[in-house]
Amino acid sequence: MLSLVSGNLAKIKMSKNSIIYIVCIAFIGIVVYFSFQSSGKYEKIREQGIELIGTVRTHGGDVIVNWNANGRELTKRLSKPNSTVRSGETFKIYYFDKYPDMCYVAFEEPIFDRQSFLSTPCEELDRLSGDAVKFKYKIDGKEFTRFQEANFDGLTAEQLTVYYKPEDKRVAYLVK
Repeated sequence: MLSLVSGNLAKIKMSKNSIIYIVCIAFIGIVVYFSFQSSGKYEKIREQGIELIGTVRTHGGDVIVNWNANGRELTKRLSKPNSTVRSGETFKIYYFDKYPDMCYVAFEEPIFDRQSFLSTPCEELDRLSGDAVKFKYKIDGKEFTRFQEANFDGLTAEQLTVYYKPEDKRVAYLVK
């Protein structure tokens, strides 16, 4: 009799463990699914969205982008903090008029007037993950480091030029 009861308890424990295992697998599947869905949305916005210019401002490490679309001032707080972006910088943005709360900020496409920036050689170029690069440049003997998303495959630091803002030398862009 005791072995019959203990056998049933083992089945109940096994089924509880199986349920927990199934719930964990389902949860992981849902997270992965929504990650790919979200990624696909931004790719679609980038490929098919309306192209405008957005101005970023920073607030405690957060990046907030503002843009004007059809007379409406739109704002989006980005989910990824970026410590090297400075308030007032402008970048291309892509968005759908139907879903203005979703936008793609093309940090790899900065918008700046080269006439109001000064140039200096790129001292050092480090490739990071994806298209991210870290570059160093010197102005008046002081070294600056900046990160940028850009595809500089096959290029060396000597083949690139840094354009920096004279009023804020931390604002700089690496250009072919």
